[in-house]
Amino acid sequence: MPGVIDLALPAHPSGMYGDAMPKVVVPITYFISEVDDTWQPKMAASVQEQWKTKPDAPRLQIITYPGTAHGFGCRPNLSIPKVKESWEKYVSDVVDVVKELL
Repeated sequence: MPGVIDLALPAHPSGMYGDAMPKVVVPITYFISEVDDTWQPKMAASVQEQWKTKPDAPRLQIITYPGTAHGFGCRPNLSIPKVKESWEKYVSDVVDVVKELL
């Protein structure tokens, strides 16, 4: 429904998101951890393939953050330098996407 949700920004999604992809009608940016048992690399490939078949697909972006694991967006271990660096980049990327698309 336009105007209710204008942008989707899932961080550390699970595999169940793949089933919803045909219904997405707003730009979507996935923020993905490097290691994640619930989002295997094949999921990103599957999402990208589904997107190619959508005639009027909105923008799709998938960003992966090195040194991170599932949950990095809400509970990062900031005492680990690589995790802190990736988390700070993630926060910056979220702000950039929102500024660009809303």
